[in-house]
Amino acid sequence: MGDEITTDQAASWVDRLIIDVSGATEKGGVKGVGGYVQYTQPIIDKKLDITIGAAGHYVDWGSGNHKGIDYKGIDLTYKF
Repeated sequence: MGDEITTDQAASWVDRLIIDVSGATEKGGVKGVGGYVQYTQPIIDKKLDITIGAAGHYVDWGSGNHKGIDYKGIDLTYKF
């Protein structure tokens, strides 16, 4: 039973997660949605963090559509 996730652990993970999604419909019928997700994990005594992120979009204008991944990457941040 030692492998169970505690409420404090889950809350800590959620605090490090950022999700941003938005969408719109224009008068001409163009519909679009885009979003970004990012997760940051401390690695070494809260001095080194790794951040994993991705962003994408989808647009539909009636006669066609476009979708894509705008960003995907990993960043390392060292705090002096």
